[in-house]
Amino acid sequence: DVYVFTPYYNYNRDGHTGYLDKDGIKWKQNVTTYVGQDRVEVGVHYGHMNNVQYYFFHHHHYFPTPHHSGGPAHQLQTIVLLAKATLESLCQLRLLPAVLVTNDWPTGLVPAFARSGQFGSIFDNTTLIHIIHNLEEGYQGLIWPESPTDDMSWLHGLPSHMVWNPTRRCVDPSLAALNTVDQWATVSVSYREDLKKTSPYSYLLNRFPAPFAHSNGIRV
Repeated sequence: DVYVFTPYYNYNRDGHTGYLDKDGIKWKQNVTTYVGQDRVEVGVHYGHMNNVQYYFFHHHHYFPTPHHSGGPAHQLQTIVLLAKATLESLCQLRLLPAVLVTNDWPTGLVPAFARSGQFGSIFDNTTLIHIIHNLEEGYQGLIWPESPTDDMSWLHGLPSHMVWNPTRRCVDPSLAALNTVDQWATVSVSYREDLKKTSPYSYLLNRFPAPFAHSNGIRV
């Protein structure tokens, strides 16, 4: 079985709301989690298409539009919520995945939370894989605190060694993923080799045997 968890934006890129109604996506339940000290309730919408089960998270403040902007705290709150809502939903739905695949830096905190102990041992036997689309400058998801003395741990609640980039002095979701997954993958064989040789993350990338790469992905 394949399950997909993703945001349901309040407005899509064309400015439309309720845009998933036509596909039969319906509200299923709410899931509650904490982002820092804030209790956040997220609407979970569900649909089934082409043998894939989809769960969409709706929250007007944290998922207003694709590629929305905001200050450092808001940026971090958004990816913390996406990570924790995903794992909390898996628990409440009683879905224990054999493999959990995360897609690029916005999902980089999912494996970090899965391995941090905040969900006990539930995901200890789940294989975690992170897909990298682009690790070039500007595409790593780096979040710089407003204060040079703030590591933002008060908001994410993760061990600093998992998520803090000491060289760049920022929260680094790409680093968090590579620190906690069992394997990584990328979009082509040539880009995989480039990353292993030239990326500032190469010291982490080269720890993994035979990372997966396939041009144009795999048909599901």
